Amino acid sequence: MCIDREDNERIRLKIKPDTLPVELVTIFQLHGLELKQKPTQQAQLPKLATELANVLKEESKSKQWFDWFYNVFREQAYRKKSNSGGDWKSETSLIDVSTSLEKLPKEIVVAFKQENFLINENELSLQQVQKTGVFQKIKHFCEWLDGLWLEHYVLEQVQNIAKKQLIEDYRMNFAIPLTGTRDGFQFDVAFTRGYQLFAISCTTTSKRDLCKSKLFEAYLRARQMGGDEARVALICCSNEPDTLKAEILASINDKKIAVFGREHLANLSEEIDKWITQVDREAK
Repeated sequence: MCIDREDNERIRLKIKPDTLPVELVTIFQLHGLELKQKPTQQAQLPKLATELANVLKEESKSKQWFDWFYNVFREQAYRKKSNSGGDWKSETSLIDVSTSLEKLPKEIVVAFKQENFLINENELSLQQVQKTGVFQKIKHFCEWLDGLWLEHYVLEQVQNIAKKQLIEDYRMNFAIPLTGTRDGFQFDVAFTRGYQLFAISCTTTSKRDLCKSKLFEAYLRARQMGGDEARVALICCSNEPDTLKAEILASINDKKIAVFGREHLANLSEEIDKWITQVDREAK
């Protein structure tokens, strides 16, 4: 394996067959990158995440969820600092937040109840969430609801097919610092299969421009990390994933990419399984 460097000689590494597969963290270290934090391998609240995925596959219920999250939950738990942004309230303030679930789909109310997050039949209590010990901080639960749940759901779906597809290492939340950027870059979910790097970008939006932007960035970074054999997918809430994929293919012409939309959420492990098999078949 050769690593080209702009200002120094090429690094040559001897790779024996028995050293494969390469772990995800090692791939980043080979490029001189150190992760900001240890990636996650265990999905949080997988049952609740599954119910959210099932709800988002239906547009009407999806609207119910987002209306509740932004207009009810965030109104109580979020603190606006200025017109440009804000942050979640302090832990001492969040602990007093309790929110009616009256406008939510019943499936989500039942899922919250099963996690022991309710103080009555129809009220979510962040103090009760804290008591369960699932999250170190209440803020982390708020972030989970704000879209991280989809990454945890995807991680669980990858785990479901890991043995069948010989997936060696799978994790989420690869926060990568990059020179010249404030936030760096993040692979939402990634896994290795032999020498192949699979990178998955996740977003709960259905906005075409945002979906394309996330996939393009994931594609460029995955190619940098995993070379020409890197595989990249976007998981989003688009109603037209095939059209979105066609637009992207017109720009990059790489058949190893995939786009999964709202219609694929409920059966995501099967869809990822088919994608892996299809790309393998086309590469032969």
